[in-house]
Amino acid sequence: MNPTPSLPTRDDKVFVAGHRGMIGAALVRALETRGYTDILVRNDIQLDILDQRSVFELIEFQRPSYVFCAAERLPSCDGEEPGRVLFENLTIQNNLIHGAHEAAVRWLAFIAADGIYPAGAVEPVAESAAMSGPPATGAYGQAKLTGVLLCDAYRAQYGQPFVSIVPSCVYGPADSFDLHGGRPVPVLLRQLHLAKLVRGSALDAIPADEKRHGRIPDDVLARLGLARGEGKRFVATGAEPAIVLPWAADSCWDLVFADDLATVCVDLMERGYDGAMLNVGSAVQVTLAELAARLAELLGFDGKIEFAPDGPAGSPRLDTGRLSTLGLAADTRLEAGLAATYADYTAERKKKAATVAA
Repeated sequence: MNPTPSLPTRDDKVFVAGHRGMIGAALVRALETRGYTDILVRNDIQLDILDQRSVFELIEFQRPSYVFCAAERLPSCDGEEPGRVLFENLTIQNNLIHGAHEAAVRWLAFIAADGIYPAGAVEPVAESAAMSGPPATGAYGQAKLTGVLLCDAYRAQYGQPFVSIVPSCVYGPADSFDLHGGRPVPVLLRQLHLAKLVRGSALDAIPADEKRHGRIPDDVLARLGLARGEGKRFVATGAEPAIVLPWAADSCWDLVFADDLATVCVDLMERGYDGAMLNVGSAVQVTLAELAARLAELLGFDGKIEFAPDGPAGSPRLDTGRLSTLGLAADTRLEAGLAATYADYTAERKKKAATVAA
């Protein structure tokens, strides 16, 4: 049996790798809410997370007591570049997990993904389904599964409390809002918002949206009734904005709010959890048609939404029984989570100093 890890105090240093991503940002918010005052973060300029020496030196010098591995490289929606996705995610994971081992970090949580499970696994998908078939998300899922196995191996060989968390389809503030991404909430929410701007003749607001959330693909512009004008301006083509989604209307999604996931992770840290991999999901599913209707109501959009009858499947419903036995759950209602996500999407951004300076 592994020794029980010492429990954290509010003065302990906590390293959140990937703090600018949706999950990492939620972890920082959760830690700050609990009163932690020494949160270590680094951006891409301050730390090349693909460079082993740099990561090892950071962890050795800073000596965090706790580490959350939320840094990752996401695959493109078309599944291209599997070599890059596999190599970079394996490198990030290995750097963080082995660096934490070398520095004798007291507790580490690796954030995996539901893509580690095979396509068609019996739902609700239990943790035991891992490695029962090839990961559904190819190279990305293979890398994440390897991270889980590495944590298991270090826990078994060295007795270090390195644990793995497997969230279902995460949504929330600080999402990437990639219009060709693989998750429905950011894709749908951004299209609806842009359509709302077009209908309201608020085209001057679109360049700011593009600057903040990334370039709007030409095919999406055309469907929204937009075209690029001179400079960074946009012009309306006169076509009625249409929302087009790449999934079937009846595709089902197990959506978990990022702040719920972060709260569970911090709870596990504070309890010194030192057990097997844990699923974190909502324990229910929503169809894409239902999700679209809720977001359309939230944004006041009554236009056309098109689905792809032969589109890819949604996300599997995860078995959260193991998490429930610990008295933990992701319990934010979908309406509240969507409202918080949209509020963050439209909020004015203010510069905020890093919790720990470079």
